[in-house]
Amino acid sequence: MIYTIVLLVLSILLIALLMWLLNKQLKKVEKAETVLNSTYVLFNEALEELRRLDRIGAFESDDETGFIFDQIKLVIKTIEHELIKESEKENAKKEK
Repeated sequence: MIYTIVLLVLSILLIALLMWLLNKQLKKVEKAETVLNSTYVLFNEALEELRRLDRIGAFESDDETGFIFDQIKLVIKTIEHELIKESEKENAKKEK
């Protein structure tokens, strides 16, 4: 009988510890998502501002500054891809 009670108490403590660790990890993931979303917004704003400054497209078509435009576009596209992939995963979970 005593072994059963000890085992039950240890199990409860282990479950509580695991729940606490999962909660801690969830907060880290949520913070990373927030950072990713804000980074995406900042890159979009930077690209739009660069395009506004480069009204005739001279900078964007230039080799050196065009590289910066291309890199910003690549970062935005990569972040969009990750956000869309994550959104699709969430929608699939909701449908189940």
